[in-house]
Amino acid sequence: MLSRSRCSASENRLRGCIDALLTMHRMNHSSGLKARGYYGCPSGDGTARRGYATQKPFLSDFFDSEGHSSQISFRWANGTHSSGGVNQGLQFGFDFKRTDNNLEFSGLRLLDSAVEIFQFPLIYTANIPDDAGETEVQVTAVWSPGNITAHNNDNAFADLIAFSDAIYAYSRFSVTRTTRLPYGMSAVTRAMAQFASTNLPYSEQIGGGGIGSVRGYDTNTALGSQGMVLSQEIRSPAFSLFGDEGDFRDQMQLGAFIDYAWLRQPHRIPDTERTEKMLSVGGGVHYLVGRYLDLQLEVGTQLKAPPGSDDRDTRAAIVATVSY
Repeated sequence: MLSRSRCSASENRLRGCIDALLTMHRMNHSSGLKARGYYGCPSGDGTARRGYATQKPFLSDFFDSEGHSSQISFRWANGTHSSGGVNQGLQFGFDFKRTDNNLEFSGLRLLDSAVEIFQFPLIYTANIPDDAGETEVQVTAVWSPGNITAHNNDNAFADLIAFSDAIYAYSRFSVTRTTRLPYGMSAVTRAMAQFASTNLPYSEQIGGGGIGSVRGYDTNTALGSQGMVLSQEIRSPAFSLFGDEGDFRDQMQLGAFIDYAWLRQPHRIPDTERTEKMLSVGGGVHYLVGRYLDLQLEVGTQLKAPPGSDDRDTRAAIVATVSY
């Protein structure tokens, strides 16, 4: 498998990368302007993260709409403990998230809504190596007490998504199994399931579509407060296009996959399907050039038409990270 340097835990203390990312790009005419920022830094045995995003879609010459979202997160960890070859970790944290949207018609405000989220996640992780590969497990439990601010109550949440409550809880279970195969190949099996007490804010729902979910669909084509995402991928051995000489050592890996998602809302939202299913097959390329370039290309063919459409399609997604 491809390898690259990354932040890791060491001597029972979380170590992290202090990095800042600010990107701004103009989307197509219908999407408008988007801007996103992120900053994270480690602090003792924990990390703090802050983020901000804004979007201003173009609707028409008479309508004006703009949305913002921000997030502050803290995580405290007790370090990594090894027992019988199993590496385990436990984290506790706090998240604050705020999102607002407005809609104006010729200067008259028709819609102005804001929601604030206060929640406390507890995260358990385990890495279990064996002779054939390794298994990674993550269990997350999240609780929101609700009614902390004027925008953290049932009325504010109901304006965002029908039948949602400010007081909620959900749990998420994920397992990733990597198995070594003959001739340097590998099989990667992923399974993730989420259970929720009620309809969740969109930021806490499972997103179906895009890299990391069901490839071949647009990101967040469908959302569900509950559901599961399954993926099976076969990867080739890593190989070099230009050899291992010099600082620009490169690695390439090819893969073929099948992805599936089953997403559901605990309470049906009017005029929408309560359950959505997505299924795709495809292939991808992952290419690294030292620590300078990380390029991932995934092409997926839809075996089920996306929600609201009768036609299936083939979509490609590319993610490039440049470091210096």
